Amino acid sequence: SNFAVAEQSLKHALASVRPEDPAYFDIFYTYIKEAWLKTRSRNEYLSRKVFLRGSSHAPSPALMKNSTEFLARSLQELSNFRGDQNVGEFSLENSAKVCGLQGRILGDLAQIAQAVPKVCQNALESVDVPEWLNQMRKEPAAGLSEKLLTKAMEFFDDALGHVSDDSLSLQAASRSKEGGTAGASRSLGKLFMSYADICHQLYASETEKNPNSASRAMYACRTIENTLQAMRHGDVRAREQFPRLLDLLGVSSKCVQSFETAALEVATWQFIPWLSQLISNMSAEENGNAIFSVLVALAETYPQALYFPLKVSQEAVREKHPSGYRRLEELLRHDNLDRLTRELAFLTHPEHRFKDYMEHLKHLVQDLSNAGRDERNSIKSAIQVTAAEM
Repeated sequence: SNFAVAEQSLKHALASVRPEDPAYFDIFYTYIKEAWLKTRSRNEYLSRKVFLRGSSHAPSPALMKNSTEFLARSLQELSNFRGDQNVGEFSLENSAKVCGLQGRILGDLAQIAQAVPKVCQNALESVDVPEWLNQMRKEPAAGLSEKLLTKAMEFFDDALGHVSDDSLSLQAASRSKEGGTAGASRSLGKLFMSYADICHQLYASETEKNPNSASRAMYACRTIENTLQAMRHGDVRAREQFPRLLDLLGVSSKCVQSFETAALEVATWQFIPWLSQLISNMSAEENGNAIFSVLVALAETYPQALYFPLKVSQEAVREKHPSGYRRLEELLRHDNLDRLTRELAFLTHPEHRFKDYMEHLKHLVQDLSNAGRDERNSIKSAIQVTAAEM
């Protein structure tokens, strides 16, 4: 009911403003975006009911048809608006907004096409659509969802092509007097996160069809890059989705490189909630170097946040990455905390501690013939500690 009132107000506003007026775009964009959000929230509500009540209460084909028709009409209106000669020249920000919204709408269309492909295709045939979508609806319904997602990626690429960090900083500076410096960055963060969602859907689809394809690795890399860029620009949902990036690191070496490069641009504090996941993924040798750079940044900036999680998992980390662990140990050295952890380690039965020491020594001397100076020093240190405690 609130949207119905807002819809009428926006229609009156559009009727009272000339297309060449800069305010016309803001009103038009708000109208399309709010209508899209209303449709999306209704579908998500129904999806939650399906989850709670079971598949017998799935959304009706009629509702999916209506949603598809509305989303297709929205795409047509956005395309017409961009091609309208009476509309004033687009700014880079407005072009990015329109392309980003088209990408998001296509993402929702793809979800409907995946759930009910034939219903979606029939609905698209009943309304006017842009020429590029007209070509898609003529093809088999089975592959419609993936084609829509691929087209959404093109729109997101186009949107991000209109926005650079320089233009973003200038835009933010122009709004500083109004206290809106972070607004542009947050909008860009949402754009990156929407792009990451599309890439992850394509990654999941490609994983089912061809797990060894180059496309699968490419989608995984783009998911990592765009999620970290969204985090860089302060998107909260991107920060919550960070753990899925750790699962993607094993897809290819390019994913590890993408993670290592993009993570350096993210504010270090955003990784603190996921310290346990970062440390546990250090055990995978192919992931270690990328994650190690993040842990070093955390150790340099927030050492006490990392100190105890690393101590709990120190054996596994030291075994897989001895040189990396020594580097972290140097950065986290703290006399009082070191003594506290040593004394806490004594809160166990002496015979159990002796058994643990023997297991540790047994592990160290298993390959003594090939041991280097560092390994021999570790054995010597362990024997000295054991003797001192005895």
